[in-house]
Amino acid sequence: MKFHSFLSCWICAIFLIYGSVKADYQLASSKDTPAYYYDIMTKAAQDSGLSELKIFVKIAHDELQFLTEGDLYKARYELTISVLDESESVVESSIKGYDVIVATFDETNAPYTYSFAEVTFVLNPASYTILLGLSDLDSERGGQQKVDIDLIDYWKFDFSMSDLLLADTTYTSDDGMFRLEPNVLWNLGSDANMLNLYFEIYSTVTFEALPIQVFIRNPQDQVVYEWQQQIAITKFRTPVVQKLSKSEVKAGKYKIEIQVGTGKIMTRRIKDLTIRWMNNPLITTDLNKAIEQLRYIASSDDIKEMKEAEGDAKKVKFETYWQSVDPTPETELNELMVEYYQRIEYANQHFSGYTEGWLSDRGLVYIILGAPDDIERHPFEQGSKPYIIWSYYLQGRDFVFVDHTGFGDYRLQNPYWEVYSAR
Repeated sequence: MKFHSFLSCWICAIFLIYGSVKADYQLASSKDTPAYYYDIMTKAAQDSGLSELKIFVKIAHDELQFLTEGDLYKARYELTISVLDESESVVESSIKGYDVIVATFDETNAPYTYSFAEVTFVLNPASYTILLGLSDLDSERGGQQKVDIDLIDYWKFDFSMSDLLLADTTYTSDDGMFRLEPNVLWNLGSDANMLNLYFEIYSTVTFEALPIQVFIRNPQDQVVYEWQQQIAITKFRTPVVQKLSKSEVKAGKYKIEIQVGTGKIMTRRIKDLTIRWMNNPLITTDLNKAIEQLRYIASSDDIKEMKEAEGDAKKVKFETYWQSVDPTPETELNELMVEYYQRIEYANQHFSGYTEGWLSDRGLVYIILGAPDDIERHPFEQGSKPYIIWSYYLQGRDFVFVDHTGFGDYRLQNPYWEVYSAR
């Protein structure tokens, strides 16, 4: 993104020090849609027979185009949400514009500072399709996603619970109302020590002590964390904030399960959860994979040393490496690391095929050089296999990728050393 040129120059310096880098390879193209995160929660509305659909959206500042406005910087984006019924008729819609104003240039480039938006619809329970669109008004980048959802009637059950919501913080506002700031991403970095889970219990029966159980399961379905409490239910709607320490749970991907009640009176919800040991939403939670992905910038000796380390020592060596190349060690954020793993994530999303995207030829070029300034596509020329040309104007270099198999497996025709020498 805005850090491409710095990363590219830095990678060039590393290559000159360590020599050629072993690689298998893949690509890039310019991003036409700002990356943003969303979460959806359904719950009982205040009126009987209706349900509430809440949509939360977060977009990082470095995904937006900021323009100067006096001594400040301003970005503008528009969030468009339409709710369609099964006949594809629009039953509800919302179009809202948002201004993001910051005081410093660094804030415009901040990948962990977010603009937050929330939209609520009150609907009849039914099956719906949500069209969710976000557009950066100054860069004119935008796109739309489609989400199918079944909105249930919580009022018709004697006992049920809403969707789960992960909150970064919960607080009481000046008007005395309970408020929360949704996490949206469903992941926690090293600076977050508590899980703040919010949900609502709906019951037509009162309970003096109703059990709530929390289970966190690893990918092998093993319970790695379990917690239980009792709660009194005295009215139809009971909001619950479940605070859990994550200190006993290591980094990784999990499923978090909430069970309320017991026996025949029991309901539950399950959500995916990612706990990370770095404050980077894009870095892999697999430490061994993260080390392997350093092959484009780290020496073979550095990678070998990290791989051979055991337990927590492996994590320490990995973090020490990134600290040693941090371009701004006086700040909490390591911009170089963020940009590097953002490129890997983009390569995996756009260039995966026979191998993961970061291992493809196009992935190699994209990770090292960033997005090309221009892309020429030649899919159907007579007497020629499909090929793509990426042009980097500042470096004065073109890179040609040819699909020899016809299955989208584009291979780099330039010598690999040209990728590094271009920086």
